[in-house]
Amino acid sequence: MAEETKKLGCGGVILLLGLIAIGVGLGQQDGTQPQSSSRSYEPDRTRALTALEARAHDRLVSLKASPALACASKEVLAKVAGIQRSGDDLAFKKVFALSVGSGICRIVGKDDPFYVTDTDSWGGQMKIRPKGGIEEFWMSLRKELAQVP
Repeated sequence: MAEETKKLGCGGVILLLGLIAIGVGLGQQDGTQPQSSSRSYEPDRTRALTALEARAHDRLVSLKASPALACASKEVLAKVAGIQRSGDDLAFKKVFALSVGSGICRIVGKDDPFYVTDTDSWGGQMKIRPKGGIEEFWMSLRKELAQVP
């Protein structure tokens, strides 16, 4: 048994922990257990998807509610969000107009389809690629997503 553990190594342990995390992340969001072990990965179209579910299954999604700001880098998104949270409306209007006007950021509307290409749970952000686009943008992870038919 000790030899088998040594053979697993650091890489194997990391892979195992990653698989466990993915399994936990794909679990039900209300904390209950699935009713059967033959769980379908086809989502209920009325239920909001998590960014992890969308990314794990290459699903085309859209925002379920209001539009959101998406920026080319995490740092720019954090800067804009920080100015907005500060309550300085004049500074927010300036940074918003400059970032969207220059193309560094864009508005993602409710009906704009996109793919989730990466997630940063610690930073509360997800990376998206608009359908048909090649550029990727970061936006808040706290947005409810709906699967696009």
